[in-house]
Amino acid sequence: MMDVFSRFGPLQSVELSERSGASGASGSGVSRYFTSRHRQVTPSHPENTPLIISSTDRPVRTGIRKWIQQYSDSLIKASSLQQDIDQFMNDYDTQKEEVRRTHTHTLAHMHSLTHTHALKANHPSVSDIAELRKKFEEDKQRIAVLRAQRKFRPY
Repeated sequence: MMDVFSRFGPLQSVELSERSGASGASGSGVSRYFTSRHRQVTPSHPENTPLIISSTDRPVRTGIRKWIQQYSDSLIKASSLQQDIDQFMNDYDTQKEEVRRTHTHTLAHMHSLTHTHALKANHPSVSDIAELRKKFEEDKQRIAVLRAQRKFRPY
């Protein structure tokens, strides 16, 4: 209905009633929503020519055909659903690959840190080596003193 009446000017709404004037029309036979300004701007339609609502070019569905059309329109098309699913799965796979790559990088970094720490534990530092040499020299001197103090006791 909006399409039919919109050719006469801008519309806010179209209301249909069984009796004329039932929706608050003024006594002049013109709706209260039409002002003199609108009447001057909009073209008039001859009274003896009918306004055609439904035509072969623009059919208006009614009754069960309308309900079937509304139901069909409310269903999701299989191709559209498949495209949405494919897009979601591609996004999910990309996100999962990124997480895996990040996790692999983190594990590799942790492994290298662990390997470096193990190398450090297996290879003592220069100060540790110097300390060990100092203890070794002290132990050598202590053993030499003990050997010198040793007495021969045949019994």
